[in-house]
Amino acid sequence: MADIYIDATNLILGRLAAYSAKLAREGNNVFIFNCDKAVISGAKEFIQQHYHEKFRKKTPKSIKGPYYYKLPDRFVRRAIRGMVEIRNERGRNAYKKIKTFIGVPEKYEKQKLVSFEKADSSKRKTLKTYSIGELCRWLGGKW
Repeated sequence: MADIYIDATNLILGRLAAYSAKLAREGNNVFIFNCDKAVISGAKEFIQQHYHEKFRKKTPKSIKGPYYYKLPDRFVRRAIRGMVEIRNERGRNAYKKIKTFIGVPEKYEKQKLVSFEKADSSKRKTLKTYSIGELCRWLGGKW
C-alpha cells in the first residue's frame, strides 16, 4: 500500500501507538521518526516510579521476559506492539510494517513528515508530560 512517515515530536505515546497500529493493520508501511521526542502524559515522578518498579521485578523465574527496552525507538515499537494483536497472523504482519527511528536518517530526510493534532501534547497547556528520550536516559539507555 502506501508509505506513511510520522514525526513523533510532542506526540503522546499512547495515541501515537494506537494510530500507527491502525495504519499498519490497514496494510500501510509506517515509519516513525524522532521517537526520543515523543512524550508520555503524567508527572515525571510517577512515570519514573512506575518504570523503576517494572525493571526491579526481575527474579530468576522472569529471566524469559518480559523485556523492557532502554532505547527510545525500541521503547516506542514495544508500545505499538501492545496495540496490535501479534498472536494472530494479521497482527504479526502489521507489526512487521512498523519501523521506528531516533532522529531522521539521511535516507529519509527528503520525505514529508506527517503529524496529527489529536495526539499533539503542545496544544494542551495543563497536561504534564515527560519525554521518552529523558525517560530512557534515566533508565540507563545510551544512544
